[in-house]
Amino acid sequence: MQSTGIPVEEHGKSAKQLRRTAETQAEAMERLAKGRCTLDEAQDALRAVAVANGMSRAVPSVVELLDSVPRDSTASSERNRERSHKLFIEFLGKRAHERVDMITEDDCRAFVKSLLGRVSCATIVSRKVYLSSAFQKGVRDGFRSRNPWEGVCVAKIAKAAGVNTKPQEREAFSVEEMKIILTQFPEVWRDMAAVSYYCHGLRLSDVCLMRWSYVDFERGRIFIPAEKKTGKARAFLLEGALLAIMERRQQVACPDDEYIFPLMAERYRHSPGYLSTQFTDLLRAFGILGEDDGRPAAGNKYRMSKKSFHSIRHTAVSGHRTDANLTPDDCRALVGHDSEKIERGYFHLSEEKERYALQRLEAAVR
Repeated sequence: MQSTGIPVEEHGKSAKQLRRTAETQAEAMERLAKGRCTLDEAQDALRAVAVANGMSRAVPSVVELLDSVPRDSTASSERNRERSHKLFIEFLGKRAHERVDMITEDDCRAFVKSLLGRVSCATIVSRKVYLSSAFQKGVRDGFRSRNPWEGVCVAKIAKAAGVNTKPQEREAFSVEEMKIILTQFPEVWRDMAAVSYYCHGLRLSDVCLMRWSYVDFERGRIFIPAEKKTGKARAFLLEGALLAIMERRQQVACPDDEYIFPLMAERYRHSPGYLSTQFTDLLRAFGILGEDDGRPAAGNKYRMSKKSFHSIRHTAVSGHRTDANLTPDDCRALVGHDSEKIERGYFHLSEEKERYALQRLEAAVR
């Protein structure tokens, strides 16, 4: 009580415990005063005094800090957050149970290097964003003086390691491949692919979660109030093959079905990655992809398939941009892109067009 000024009955400890705590603090402060400690030891000494006097909280472990981060509002963001936290904890191993202020910038750089070559740089940047947000919470709560992720640049680390930072691009389906998908795939995938194709490359998430309330048969339109990725409202013309699909599915739908593809909607909410993998497996089964395309390589490296459900969007854009009756502005309006730059990234020259251009060059010099 003489050392701390705190009466025993208020502190909840015995005189012996109080005396030992006071001695520990005094020794730490003495080392600090004599300049015989590192910066970390100095911070520990100050924190020990503050915690003992109820003016601060004990520093949590990395696991405790990550567990304290609030959940994200959307399911997909929450999955990415949990995945990022899990990977970092696995990387740290036993050190994940150390105090969060013991994690250095070098640790963060080492984590980034461990992911290089396994996933794309864009994915690593996403992991960094979630982890940096968690450590910034530690800064706000007073557990750290700075965020160790602030000085970590994924692009620079990748460049120094000789890793290509350019993301792998998807390819468009050829006309023959789209015919296979729309005629030979299992019925639900045929219909989903057709809805995507006739809605100018609508994303898998929006196809899976399309509701009957979006379909207006009287006005001949499909109205999507907000795309899952962009949040933009979209409207599509309900005619021809698209109308036939909707009428056929309406005939077999249950009265209480909320979604046009109810089973796929349920699966997407629980595991969107599973549906993407299932579609990719179908592409392999029908010979559109090779057996090894997109499968994990040696060293547990992840590889993106050259073609996936998203390739339908590339196919739609490429078809629109090669039509002389459609301007680039028309194409962007149909597909829902915001800029010419984004639109160009989805354009792929077909083999037929390439052959035609070559024949023109040959004809010019005959």
